Amino acid sequence: MDKPTISGTDVSSYQGNYNPVSSDSFVIAKATEGRTYTNPYHASQVSRARAKGLVVGHYHYLLPGNAAAQARYFVSKANAKKGDLLVCDWERTSTGDPSNADKDTFIKTVKSLMPGFKVGLYCNVYYWTSLDRTSYCGDFLWIAQYSSRAPGIQHPFEIWQYQGTPIDRNVAYFSNLAAMKSWAGAVASKPASPKPSPAPSKPAPPVTSAPEGLFGMTKIAKYNHASGQKIAANTWTTLEIARDDKNRACYSFYPTGPSNVFIGAATVVVEGMPVGKEFKLRFYQLDYNLKTGEGKRFYTYPNVECIGTGGESNGQVIVGPDSMGTAASGWQRRTRVEIWAPSPVTVKSIYVRTAY
Repeated sequence: MDKPTISGTDVSSYQGNYNPVSSDSFVIAKATEGRTYTNPYHASQVSRARAKGLVVGHYHYLLPGNAAAQARYFVSKANAKKGDLLVCDWERTSTGDPSNADKDTFIKTVKSLMPGFKVGLYCNVYYWTSLDRTSYCGDFLWIAQYSSRAPGIQHPFEIWQYQGTPIDRNVAYFSNLAAMKSWAGAVASKPASPKPSPAPSKPAPPVTSAPEGLFGMTKIAKYNHASGQKIAANTWTTLEIARDDKNRACYSFYPTGPSNVFIGAATVVVEGMPVGKEFKLRFYQLDYNLKTGEGKRFYTYPNVECIGTGGESNGQVIVGPDSMGTAASGWQRRTRVEIWAPSPVTVKSIYVRTAY
């Protein structure tokens, strides 16, 4: 393994006001723990690292049990952006050791919720060599050994935590900051250029007869991908997100049960957008009248900036109770997606992944 050439710091609430130093190329901040705790300094720690152009990471302190629910909680609170690292912190806790299965489940759940992100594992040498049973660390391993000598493990690792006091210090095996950013999947910045302003949103087409998917369930995954969609230039177009087994259009996804208050991640996957073509996705909720088919826009999320890859391009939003609430009697709160592009384009297919 090559020698590490860049360094960074990981922080939690104990280093609430940490300001990156000149030697930092990356900062990884604790976001969450279990299913209820959020680091109150996380947002400001991340903001200061972003302001200095560093690679940003978010980690979750894994507790025993309920690993999938912990993963969903982590994703809902991390507010990760393209090029950020997502990490499972696997170590001894006051309530015991999270199991190998807990670790694997957490990482796999985060990867399913956050496609396109690097999702990795932090642990010490003892955990990796004695408690791990699957050698699974997601996309990368961040290993802890407080020593002047690098860990002597067989599995490759990208980050080494070599110091724990007075602050956690790390080195990473990348030639420079730009190389780490490229590995993490950061989108290179481009010079600003004038762009046409998007036209005012058009009302979403009413859907009275077509099935529209089930949020967080498997049904929408069984639908056929909507294919060959033509996207007009400079206008927001409501996407057809699936086709059912009778080839009927599906425009929305929504929760089931007596309450539609939930937190979840929704990812739209656009296949076949030309390489380098910039486009935008916008998720919104509408209240849908189950009797008349009338739709009233309720809440619109900020635009998600995307760049075509020729293959799969992703845009994601975290849907939460702040925007969902509960629809009035006889109405149902549903989620739809709009797309905007600066020039006309026909994409191969579009589909949605959801989880909660």
